[in-house]
Amino acid sequence: MGISRTTCQYKAKPKEDTELQEALTALTAKHAAIGYWQCCYRLWNKGYTWNHKRIYRVYTSMRFKYPTQSKEKNTCQDQGTVNGSRCTKQNMEHGLHER
Repeated sequence: MGISRTTCQYKAKPKEDTELQEALTALTAKHAAIGYWQCCYRLWNKGYTWNHKRIYRVYTSMRFKYPTQSKEKNTCQDQGTVNGSRCTKQNMEHGLHER
């Protein structure tokens, strides 16, 4: 029981992504605040037919710093403020809400 002949003969084809890299570079240079999916939609609207998985592979290999949305803290239902800052649910019991 050995290795199959076909595995020894396999040669990986290099991926030709220069056009995609140029398109992503131009797009992110013009619109620095857009993220991965917005890049996909804009490329598809321009007429490119690249798969989203291929775009993701190239996008992450180019190491773009795309912005991530931060989760908002749970705030009180009445959106009261205490000392000029929003009150979080952990501090809800203090009873110092301005109305």
